[in-house]
Amino acid sequence: MRLKPRGLAGVTWVICCLCSLMQSQTQFDKAHSLLSQMARQRLEIKSDADRERLAKEISSSLPMIEAAIGAGLLDLVNTTHVSSPDQIRERLAATLRTGPETAGQNMDACVLSVGTQPNPSYVVAYVIPYCAACGRSWIGVLAYREREYHIVASLADPFPNQEIAAVSAGLGPDGAPRFLIYGTLWGDPHNRLNVAVFSFDGDKLLRVWSRSDLPQGRIQLQPGKIILSFWSGLRLPATERTEDYSVTPEGIQLIGSSERAVR
Repeated sequence: MRLKPRGLAGVTWVICCLCSLMQSQTQFDKAHSLLSQMARQRLEIKSDADRERLAKEISSSLPMIEAAIGAGLLDLVNTTHVSSPDQIRERLAATLRTGPETAGQNMDACVLSVGTQPNPSYVVAYVIPYCAACGRSWIGVLAYREREYHIVASLADPFPNQEIAAVSAGLGPDGAPRFLIYGTLWGDPHNRLNVAVFSFDGDKLLRVWSRSDLPQGRIQLQPGKIILSFWSGLRLPATERTEDYSVTPEGIQLIGSSERAVR
């Protein structure tokens, strides 16, 4: 039985999709293998010499891991029918995870959709964890240009050594999409919080607002509002300050604050 041309085209399309999916998994698997190797080596450290050697290996491996993840992301969105940012996030999170998944600890990768179907842009933020209290962060935008996706803008390690989360922050005055990135430093006894809002103008990422190194910092997100609470110092007695910010197309503006003693 001979296949009709349409059938042959369909078979060819399926084969191409399967080959492309294997290629994206190869890139992600390469990154995951390097991360797993670093995790095993950390457990084998027995001397300062081991620690120094591992530090050098990590320094040379991080750019390769970042490049493999970037290639894997592009292969994934260019060659498969990705229907939601969650699909990208799940694949990316699985690549970064080298130990058992812990409930409630998912602040290792975030993906937001910007724009409309069928070819929205994707804001991707993740952290490459390479020790118990350190990691290299990456933020980038995957945009559809010239019939395929490209990484059109990125920031290397804008939030080092901390967990990371991303949420939409609406549109700026020029209609450019904005998003908020926040997280707390790993292993920091003072739980210092870093928060920033970025804008994407179609070509580059711009930091348009930020608050950093906020001791015992906490963030609440409400429609059109950001609420930050943090201590005035690192030790007691201290004052806890709460700041309310409005989020409008015109910008992020402080609209109120209060303080209370912490003892």
